[in-house]
Amino acid sequence: MNVLLILPKVGTFLNFKNSFLEAFRKLNMTAICYAVDGEKNFDIQRKEAMQCIQDNHITACLMLNDISSNGIFFMNEELLKSIDCYVWFVDAAYCNIKDPNIPLYKGVYSFEPKDIEYGKKTYGIEFTYLPLTAGQSIFCNYSQKKEYIYDISFIGLVAGCVKRLELLDAVAKYCVQHHKTMICYGHFWHNAHPLQNMIESIKFKIKHPYLYKFAVNKRICAQDAANIYQHTRINLNIHIPKHSGFNCRTFEILGGHNFELCDIQNLEYIHLEDGKHLVFYKNKKDLLKKITYYLKNDTEREHIAHQGGIYVNEHYSFDKSLKKIFYASYEHDE
Repeated sequence: MNVLLILPKVGTFLNFKNSFLEAFRKLNMTAICYAVDGEKNFDIQRKEAMQCIQDNHITACLMLNDISSNGIFFMNEELLKSIDCYVWFVDAAYCNIKDPNIPLYKGVYSFEPKDIEYGKKTYGIEFTYLPLTAGQSIFCNYSQKKEYIYDISFIGLVAGCVKRLELLDAVAKYCVQHHKTMICYGHFWHNAHPLQNMIESIKFKIKHPYLYKFAVNKRICAQDAANIYQHTRINLNIHIPKHSGFNCRTFEILGGHNFELCDIQNLEYIHLEDGKHLVFYKNKKDLLKKITYYLKNDTEREHIAHQGGIYVNEHYSFDKSLKKIFYASYEHDE
């Protein structure tokens, strides 16, 4: 099978490219990547994609998210009817504008449990739950001897997310008061130019004095993120409020047998167990309590991290996800 993988031409999504291609190779499938630029004319890019399909004898297309710009969707009726097409939502479909062509896809998949009911009500079709997991060569490397640099880490978009800011403020204050090491990578304040960076960083420091000590206002690549996870005792995962499904960070942390402290998400379609594969926290008070406990109990923390790594790499590998998409007869072993 020859597959055309269609991604938005945005750094966040292009980071997944190598992991996708690696998983396709493991399945003995040939895949070519085409990146869609939302700032450019879709008609021209559709013609390029069609030409790529013809030149490379493509038999199926997989698109990451339903790419659109100004209310216009990249995948039109002509393209969707010319070849078997699948779409995998890694951002909630229910939050996007309605695409009348969704029923033309051969399969629709989403990491967001709310999308299952949304698909039935809005389009009258079945959406299949499928979490976006971790690329094997980047995140799923296990080392029995870990040399820790940080007690706590967090990686993700923070600006504009009150939930993440409140929790990270509390954890940062805890780290200062208890002399713990912490690192936070992500977008904390706008820094389009030097003057803006200086002004916004000062405003952030005044408003979040504890968190400022640990915040690195920088997006990092997947390999650097994996390195941070490997060198951290407790990796925090804080989901944004609009999502009820587990994000890809859940699996990226666990894939390398790293300990994860995560807020509780919808467990209806996924079998992650609290205290066995990772640890869930309910609120800020519970989060700080569990940080204290697991920083003191190394053996228990390492055991949970190891069991979590074994479980997600066996049941939620990237290649198994792709196999579920392209081979309908494949039964996903939960």
